[in-house]
Amino acid sequence: MPVTGKRGNRKSGKDRLIRNAPFLEMSFFTTTVTLPNLGNHDTVQTRDQYAFVHFAVLEALTCGNTEIEAGNLQIAMRKRAAVKPTQNLSGYALEYQRLLAVSSQIEDENSKVGRADYNIKKNRYPSVIPFDGGDYINASFADAFRKRNAFILTQAPLGHTMAEFWHMICQYKIGTIVMLNNLQEDTLTYPQYWPSEGSETYDHLNVRLMSREKQGKLISRKLAIGQKGVEGEHEVVHIQHIEWPDKCAPVNHQSVLDLVSWVQLSQQQCGDKAIAVQCSNGVGRSGTFCAIYSLLERIKAEQVVDVFQTVKVLRLGRPGAVETLTQYIYCYQMVQRYLDSFSDYANFSEV
Repeated sequence: MPVTGKRGNRKSGKDRLIRNAPFLEMSFFTTTVTLPNLGNHDTVQTRDQYAFVHFAVLEALTCGNTEIEAGNLQIAMRKRAAVKPTQNLSGYALEYQRLLAVSSQIEDENSKVGRADYNIKKNRYPSVIPFDGGDYINASFADAFRKRNAFILTQAPLGHTMAEFWHMICQYKIGTIVMLNNLQEDTLTYPQYWPSEGSETYDHLNVRLMSREKQGKLISRKLAIGQKGVEGEHEVVHIQHIEWPDKCAPVNHQSVLDLVSWVQLSQQQCGDKAIAVQCSNGVGRSGTFCAIYSLLERIKAEQVVDVFQTVKVLRLGRPGAVETLTQYIYCYQMVQRYLDSFSDYANFSEV
C-alpha cells in the first residue's frame, strides 16, 4: 500500500530541488543568470535549476528571512499579533497569506490516481487528494527537521479502508500512530479501526489490543498486528489526543507537549520509523502536530524557530497541512510554551 511522497514524479522540478536542497544562505542569491540563454553558465545548468533560482529569489523578496532566535520569540510574536493599519490584518495573517502564495499546490495532473472513479470513494474529503503514488491510499509522506519522510499524514480511515490503513502500518513498519480526532465530532462519526478488547480481523490482518493507558487528554494503546500465515506480530503504539477540535487548537497546551513526549519515547523504542499521524482529513490537525514536532526538534538543536519554512516543507509532501490561521498561530504559541517550561533561556540553551 504505497504512500505518496517518495515518488520523484509527483512534483514540479522546483519542488524536487527545494526538497533536496540544503538550508539556503542569503549568499546563494548572488548567483548570476543571464536570460534567456542557460547554456553558457556552469552554476545553473538546467531549466529545473533555473526555475529553482527564480523561485528562491522571488520567495526571498516576498517573504524575507523568517528565522527567529529562540530568545527573541516573544518579541517576534507580539509584532506578529499587532494589526497592520494599512491592510487591517495582523502580522500572523499576512505571513500566512504569504505562505499560501508560495506553498505547493496539487494539480489535477499530479493527483489522477486519487481522483479516479475506483479510488474517489476512498477519500473522506474530495478536496484533500494526495499526490499520485502506487496502490492508492489517502496518505502522504512529509519531512521533519531531522529526517526525510518522518511522517505519514493520513485521513481517518473509512469503514471500507480500515484494512488498507493496517496494511500501510505493516508495510512501512510503523511503530507509532498519532490520532487527533474523536470517533464522534459534532454530527460526524468516524469508525473505530482498532479493537476495544481482544482482537479484530481486517482483511487478512489480525489486530490485538495488548494494553490501554489514559493520562489526562491522552490515551495510549499498545497493539499487535498479526498476518495469517506469517509467524510473529508487529507491535505499534497508538496515541490519541481526545480534545483537539477540528480546524482549531487544544485549550490545554501542556497536553500537546505531553503528546510530543509520548511520541518521542515511542519512537526511541520502535527504531524511529515514520510516524503515522491521523486526523479527520489528514491536513489540519495532523499538519499542526507535525509542524510542532519538527519545530521542537529544531529549537533543541539550533535554538532557532521558523514556523513559515517548517509548514512550507510539510506542504511539499502534504499540500494544505496546517489548514487554518488559528493552527498556524498555535505553532508559534506551542514553541513559546515549550520555552516557558524552562526557568530561563540560559537553562534551555544548555539542554
